[in-house]
Amino acid sequence: MGADIYLEVHGDGLDAGEREHLFRLLRAELLQLPVDDVTPRGAGEAPPGARGLGDVIIGLLVTAQPTWEMLDSLVNTVRNWLTRADGERSVRLEIDGDVLELTGTTEALQTRLADEWIRLHSME
Repeated sequence: MGADIYLEVHGDGLDAGEREHLFRLLRAELLQLPVDDVTPRGAGEAPPGARGLGDVIIGLLVTAQPTWEMLDSLVNTVRNWLTRADGERSVRLEIDGDVLELTGTTEALQTRLADEWIRLHSME
């Protein structure tokens, strides 16, 4: 059974064309993973209490079988995409209300947090 993984990119100062370009780049990378689908999810204001940087500039719904390998590939793809993105961005991944936020912490901490999040949600 597939899981819904909500992905939000937070940031500031993008016009509609820039958002569309970032959306297409990220979606194309995610579709290279073993996922069932990657569909747009409405972008707007960050939810109350969210610690992301600025507004939600990209919203995606990723449907996939949440194995360790798939979630690890997803997190690594997002982290790599994030390092190439211009400007200050953060990415929020959510499964069943459990959130992993990828942003400006150290590489070691990001890896440890990502591994724990993947472990909690993988079906293996």
